[in-house]
Amino acid sequence: MRQVKLTAKPARARHCVGPLGALLLGAAALSPAHAQVTPPDAATKAAMERRTAARALLSSSLARIASNNSDTQALLDAGRASIELEDYRAALGFLVRAEQANPRDGAVKAALGSAMVHMENPTRALDYFGEAQLMGAPERLFLADRGLARDLLGQQDAAQRDYQLALSISPNDELTRRYALSLGISGETDRAIQLLTPQLRMQDRGAWRLRAMILAMNGREKEATDIVSATMPPAMAQNITPYLLQMDRLNPAQQAAAAHFGRFPNGQLGPKRKPVQVAAAAPPPSPPPAAVGKRPATGDKRRPITLATPTPVTVARRPDTMSAAKPSSAAAGAAAAPTPRPAAAAPSPTPAVSGSAEAPVLQSSFRPSIRPAL
Repeated sequence: MRQVKLTAKPARARHCVGPLGALLLGAAALSPAHAQVTPPDAATKAAMERRTAARALLSSSLARIASNNSDTQALLDAGRASIELEDYRAALGFLVRAEQANPRDGAVKAALGSAMVHMENPTRALDYFGEAQLMGAPERLFLADRGLARDLLGQQDAAQRDYQLALSISPNDELTRRYALSLGISGETDRAIQLLTPQLRMQDRGAWRLRAMILAMNGREKEATDIVSATMPPAMAQNITPYLLQMDRLNPAQQAAAAHFGRFPNGQLGPKRKPVQVAAAAPPPSPPPAAVGKRPATGDKRRPITLATPTPVTVARRPDTMSAAKPSSAAAGAAAAPTPRPAAAAPSPTPAVSGSAEAPVLQSSFRPSIRPAL
C-alpha cells in the first residue's frame, strides 16, 4: 500500500506532515506565503487542547496502574488517552489487560473497537462494538467510531445513521467532518459541502481539505485542485494533486481509507466513477380513467348488475308464442334507467326470473302488453 497523508483529521495530518506551520495551511483567501505564519485555527487549537488533556490523563492513569496493575478503570483510561494521542499499539496493550481483568466490561470492549478501527481493522472493530452493545455499554461511547468502521467497509448508509445519532448526542467539528465525508462518498456533494459551510466560513483548514477531497471523488477535479493550490504550500500541493485526480477511480471503501488514513491501493485502479445522481421524488402516478361502459372490479367477486324494475301492470297472460318477440324501445329505455354505476354501452341481458314468481309486464307502444319468456 502506498501512503500519502491526505486526511480530514487535523491531528493525524499534523503527525504525518511535520511541524504545525507546514500543516496544510491557510484558507482560500490566504496566500501560501502568508499561510506559513498564520496562527492555528480553532480546529487545530481544539486538537492541541485534547492532546494536552490526554497526556494528563495518561500520566495519572500510569500512576494508578503502578500501584495496582489490575485496576480496570486505570487501564481503560490509559487506553483511551493513548487513542487520543494516536498511539494505538500502546492503547491496545492497556485495553487487552483491562479486558483480562474484567472480561464483561462493555466500556472496555467499546474502547478496543475504537483502537481497532484506528488500526485500520474495521471488521474486528465492529465485532468489539457488537460485544459492547450486548454487555450494556451505552452507544454514545462508540457511535462515532462505529460509523468510521462502517465507512471503511463501504457501508455508507449505516455509517451516516451512526453519525447522525452521535451528532444529536454530542455535536463536534470532527464528527461533522466524518459525516460530510461519508455523504461525499455517497455522491451527495451539495449536502456534504453544506454541512461544512460553518467551518469553511471560520477558515477551518481541515474543512477546506475535506471539501477538496469530496469534490475530487465526485469528478470535480478542477475545483479540488484550485482549493489545494490556494490552501497548501506549492511543493505539498504538487505532491498531493496526483492523488486527488485518482480519487474518483476508487471504490467507496478505498475512498474512505484514502481520506482518513491516506491509503491508496496498489496496482491498477478502476475506471472513473460516474457522479451519483440523486433522483428527485416523483409524484405517484395518477390512476387511469375508468373506461366508459365498464364497471371497476372490486376484489375477486363481481357485484350483481342492478337493473331498474318497472312497475308491474296486471294484464292477462299471453300465449307462449309471444316469447320470441323482441322488446320494444320503451322496454330498452326501462332497462337502461340511471343507476349509481355508469350505464353499459350495450343493452344488458334480462336477468333470470325464478320459476315461481310472476314476470313483470313490459309496456309497448306497438302491442298491448309483452311479457318476457319464463
